[in-house]
Amino acid sequence: MKKRILGTVLFLIAAGPFVAAQFKADAEAVAGKFAEQDRVYVTVLLEHPEWPRDTAEQKGLADHLQTMTLETELAEGFETVRRFETIPALSGWIDLAAFRRWQDLKSKNLSGIRGIGASVGGRAVEPRSGGSGGLTATIPHIRADLAHAMGFTGAGVEVAVLDSGVQSGHPDLSGGLLAEHCFCFNPNGNCCPDGQSEQSGAGSALDEHGHGTHVSGIVASDGNQAGVGVAPDVQFTAVRVLDSNNGFYSINDVSAALDWLNANRPNVRAVNMSLYTNAHFADVCDNAAVWTQTLSMAAQNLAQKGVLLVGIAGNDGLVNQLPAPGCISQALAIGATNIQDAAAGFSTSDDGVDLFAPGVLVSSTFPTDTTALLSGTSMAAPHVTGLAAILAQADPSLTPDRMLEIMRDTGVAVSDGVGLTRPRIDAKAALDAALANGQSSRWVPHVTRDGGGFLTDVYLKNQSGAAINVTLHPYDVNGVDLGEQTFGLNPNEVRRMSSSQAFPGQAASHFAIEGPDSVEVGVGYRTSLPLGGTAHVRESRMTGRVFTLYPAEWDVVFDGMALINLGDAAATVQADQVDYQGASLATVDYTAGSPLAPHGKLLAVFSVDFQERADAYLRIESSQPAMLVLLRGSYPGAQPAYLYQTAPIIEE
Repeated sequence: MKKRILGTVLFLIAAGPFVAAQFKADAEAVAGKFAEQDRVYVTVLLEHPEWPRDTAEQKGLADHLQTMTLETELAEGFETVRRFETIPALSGWIDLAAFRRWQDLKSKNLSGIRGIGASVGGRAVEPRSGGSGGLTATIPHIRADLAHAMGFTGAGVEVAVLDSGVQSGHPDLSGGLLAEHCFCFNPNGNCCPDGQSEQSGAGSALDEHGHGTHVSGIVASDGNQAGVGVAPDVQFTAVRVLDSNNGFYSINDVSAALDWLNANRPNVRAVNMSLYTNAHFADVCDNAAVWTQTLSMAAQNLAQKGVLLVGIAGNDGLVNQLPAPGCISQALAIGATNIQDAAAGFSTSDDGVDLFAPGVLVSSTFPTDTTALLSGTSMAAPHVTGLAAILAQADPSLTPDRMLEIMRDTGVAVSDGVGLTRPRIDAKAALDAALANGQSSRWVPHVTRDGGGFLTDVYLKNQSGAAINVTLHPYDVNGVDLGEQTFGLNPNEVRRMSSSQAFPGQAASHFAIEGPDSVEVGVGYRTSLPLGGTAHVRESRMTGRVFTLYPAEWDVVFDGMALINLGDAAATVQADQVDYQGASLATVDYTAGSPLAPHGKLLAVFSVDFQERADAYLRIESSQPAMLVLLRGSYPGAQPAYLYQTAPIIEE
């Protein structure tokens, strides 16, 4: 499997004999083309320092380096086609004289250009197939329908589809289309709808082939005509990079599309690239050529911002040979299976393949206002992109690495008969893992029921821009599971309810939280006395076995603790009062004769059991993993009344 470093900056390319040798090989390949033509279409990678992460800084530095290059004598004989926004590169036509000037200056380390290499083309051709199948089969096969039933449909998430475009008015797609753009260069006639090599706005991604509309439907179909897509409520940006024959003259159009997304679509969480180059590679290809370095750099700008890039394994049935963009370290390479979980014979088998997804006989949206049955790894990839949207809705904090890890760990193992075994995605299992992502120790450790001088509210705060479900698991003081309550929250919603509304008919003492970190949960108390105050106990992850507490002045306030046994067995809990020289002054066994049950809660007020000492602290020890919070407040009847929560020091 490809080594992935999605969260770090990769581009310190300057050093290394391999890279220098590759630049030389690229230059030799360009020189060879002049024997047949007067000009060569090339990618130009400029010398640059460590590349910044901030988009504005990327734009400024890229523009500066490009301007410097284009204002020198090197620009004579070079015709610019692409000037990238956030990467230090250009593409265009170079003549022999300009190329020789660059070679001469490069040999003297004076050129400011790191490398010049010829570009490559590619395609995304999938056969139209006879037979039966479609989204109505693949969606339940990967259990995305169960994710939909749980309320996770990609709502509030944006993805991008780089392909042949989209039929914007298709009844299954029109509601989710956010934006359109086109990069489609060809010296025999530029292929954006207006005849240019770049076009923006409505209609700029007009699909004149059908492949992009089909792929978009797998991700986002509303199900009005074709079946429901993997993420029917996702919103998507369509970027056309393929011509009416479903091919591209230069991979630079794909690099330009990624570059444009980085500069202009900051909310994109996943990019689908169901296309591939004619060139194939036996290993990770980031540094294989000038054009792969440019592509990889454009991908890295997105990946380090949390964007998952989804490529394909290709349909040539090759072994140990991946095309781009699937071969770059920032992109996934997706293989295809049928509905019986057999790997498709056309799907490339390579150690760099990351996942399998359905890609045989998939019926999806197609121009005009119809459906088509296609097979290919191009059909597999959008199943993964749709699942990425579901996971991003469930937990907006997920990184690309974590998304891949979840999909990989929860998938169904499939072997291709050539020695490759990879997981076929399972949307329901992946969603469950995302919802439980780091949540096992999230608890609100103390709930005071209405009455006894307190009015109690439970509050849920969705801090994300996506609709999210959160589930609360209440327990009584003895650790008895009282069931669960699930609440659906709209984007940025804050919901407040009384404890009796949150847990109707239940004597909830404390509760666990299942849901993404973007939902903050807590309990607020309001005293019913005229001069009463408010207090909050927030969720906590403070788990351990030995805790240290420093008491307050007990003649003014009380100090108490709420301790929850998180272990699988009953716990003993002991408190020691220790002076600052380490001598034990007093010991209390809080569970003498009655160990604390798993998930049970112990409440204690320290002034009941210990004498106040300014030169002492309390050391609490549990035989099982536990969560402990210090509750400090005024004594009952005091005015004004208050209660607040502090964290202990965890010794172990």
